[in-house]
Amino acid sequence: MIKLQKLAKFGRVAGPGLILLDGGLRAASVYKDYRANDPRWKRGAFVEGGSFVGGVAALAADKFLKEFIGLTYDQIMK
Repeated sequence: MIKLQKLAKFGRVAGPGLILLDGGLRAASVYKDYRANDPRWKRGAFVEGGSFVGGVAALAADKFLKEFIGLTYDQIMK
């Protein structure tokens, strides 16, 4: 139980930083292609941006589902 609590605390602290790091790495990849005059940089920006939104959507869905399932449990156990 203590290990799980530590992991949860680490996730709350590190999570936003990891999201920021992910966004920065994606942006750096696109910028590198742009600076190299790679004509595919716009496609890369579109793909990276879209997949980043997908990750954010997954996090939002996780939060929503946890709340929904918790409320469902509360209703069933009344």
